[in-house]
Amino acid sequence: MLEKRFIAVPPQLFLANGTTSGVLKVVYSGFFKVKQQIIIKSNTQGPTTDLEIKRITDVNTIEVGPKGKIDARADLSLFTVADGAAIFANEQHRPLIPQEEIVRAVYEEEPVVAYRVIGVDQSGNTVNWSEDGLVTSEFDDVILTRDLDEDITEAQFFLRGSEVRDLELSYNLAKSLIRVRKVGP
Repeated sequence: MLEKRFIAVPPQLFLANGTTSGVLKVVYSGFFKVKQQIIIKSNTQGPTTDLEIKRITDVNTIEVGPKGKIDARADLSLFTVADGAAIFANEQHRPLIPQEEIVRAVYEEEPVVAYRVIGVDQSGNTVNWSEDGLVTSEFDDVILTRDLDEDITEAQFFLRGSEVRDLELSYNLAKSLIRVRKVGP
């Protein structure tokens, strides 16, 4: 994402047929952003011209609807895997967010009653780092070993001078490390 623009997202094929409630599944939804105008097409349908991302519920699931109507969803049932249905987005301006909405979005209700800065995962879900994993910036050192294709073959993480074992590493389609989670004691 650029500072004032959403970057273009190349076509991603559907993993499942589109639904009547505007839900579609792709390999990786993280390239798309809420309020981003998108285009859906297949070998027999589209391209659409009036749809936007309404919600991204997980790493594979996107909800789509008509522009400007936050609760409305589009019928995507004519877009099927068999017809090569795909979703993509052109580069575009990011939507403006009024300052008062930003303040409201970061305000934590009682009992905290304060502006908040909290950790979230790539889907925007609140993360409890003590239970769900470690913040990568907490590590003293990270040593990565790569193969000839530049793929990571081994990662050693050190926290307070000791190697941390039993970590689960997650990657996106571009082979970038997107999550480090402690899975052992």
